[in-house]
Amino acid sequence: AFGEELVSCLFSREWNIREIALRRLSRDIYSYLRNEGSNLTDLTAVEASCSLLTMMCGDPVYRVYVAALVSFCRNSKSEQDKVCQTIMDEIAILARLKHPHLIKCLGATRHTGHFNIFLEWMAGGSISMLLSKYGPFEEAILIRYLRQILQGVSYLHENQVVHRDIKGANILVDSTGQDIRIADFGAAARLATQITGAGEFQGQLLGTIAFMAPEVLRGESYGRSCDVWSVGCVLIEMATGKPPWNAHEHSNHLALIFKVSIYKKIFICLHLSK
Repeated sequence: AFGEELVSCLFSREWNIREIALRRLSRDIYSYLRNEGSNLTDLTAVEASCSLLTMMCGDPVYRVYVAALVSFCRNSKSEQDKVCQTIMDEIAILARLKHPHLIKCLGATRHTGHFNIFLEWMAGGSISMLLSKYGPFEEAILIRYLRQILQGVSYLHENQVVHRDIKGANILVDSTGQDIRIADFGAAARLATQITGAGEFQGQLLGTIAFMAPEVLRGESYGRSCDVWSVGCVLIEMATGKPPWNAHEHSNHLALIFKVSIYKKIFICLHLSK
């Protein structure tokens, strides 16, 4: 609807061209919603577009937000209610977290069978996507991203939140390539206390196997430290361009779980400085 030229600019290799395209797209969306919003018949859709309008109207840099459609339709009502509650918990966590290295959430609307969650759009894509396209990061970029990831994780832990699924695919990069945001809080959980303890959770196998701490895979109690382990795995991913434990070579998940849980020596890049 906005033209092939604009789309090509949004995915340009030059960050300044992407920034110009983002501002133009934001203005186009703002104009569209202002003209078409009153014609929408669904009340929740009108509320959603008005919220989006308000945010764009009050933001001088014309930030673009995307609507993530998350379905909670399941076979049974009990299962559907459980999934719905999980999504609502994720929205609640996102709503109260404010940090420059965490994805920004504008709000959410509930519809029949799904939620629309309005999130900040990160035009650079995920770290995993960039690694697959361009290979391992240079050390200066790796250090910059690692510092920001640690700052974001530290903020989460200070606010009694454990992410539990830190990985390159859940770390998004802005259009300049300079800043990251931690995203996807579907596996996140609130902690009972501010004290860093090992026994907050037990037996909850949530996350991505290659990035999960051994104690999690062994079904032992765990806490904030599982995120710290995952950050180390992301460091290896950024340095090598591949997931840790050579996970891409394991089609058998049980074999990978066994490999990580018995904690064989993990590959560390020798080319990195100390």
